[in-house]
Order: sequence, then structure tokens, then C-alpha cells
Amino acid sequence: MLQEDTDASVAKRVFSIFIEQAQNVVRYSVTRIAKDPTLPISAGLIIAGMDMGRFFVACGNELPRKDVPLLSARLGGLATMSPEELQAHYRTKLREPRMKAVSAAALA
Repeated sequence: MLQEDTDASVAKRVFSIFIEQAQNVVRYSVTRIAKDPTLPISAGLIIAGMDMGRFFVACGNELPRKDVPLLSARLGGLATMSPEELQAHYRTKLREPRMKAVSAAALA
């Protein structure tokens, strides 16, 4: 699919998700590139593509081993939700006050 074949609203949604994922890498990655710890330069992975006619954006950060059990438990709960439940959960999370994550596992 070519860029000119893509609906503008779809392109905006994909771009918005890409930006949100990039912000997650900058804010929550444990791997800092800058020698100055106050600079928000982090390492992570963002992939955008198309599969079977649908766009996708995937993101990943390295996290400390100690955070794996908590994150796995939280993701396990999300994995059992229907698309409607995920959307409701997402909207609820957006309305909550932003917390300062003490670890990457606090995100889910």
C-alpha cells in the first residue's frame, strides 16, 4: 500500500501511536545513552509497518529483571481483555493522574 492510498485519519492515528511509543522509550527506558542523566536520551525499539493490509506499531524497552514478574502479571490481565474492555481500560488510565514511574513495570 502506498502512502497516497492511505486515508489521512488512519495516517494520523498511526503517527499518534508512534509518537506515544517514542515518548514511552524516552521516559521509561532503563538504558540511558546520554552521559548527563538529566538529558532524556534513551535506547529502545520502535517498529512501524503493515501486515495483511493493516498498520502496526510495536515498541520495546529493556527492563530490569526484578520488574519482569510484576509486568508479566499486569500484561497477563490485559491479554485476557476483549477489544472493548481494553478500550475502556485505556480510557480509564488516561483519566488517572500521571504517576511518576519508579520502574518500567509500573506502566501496565
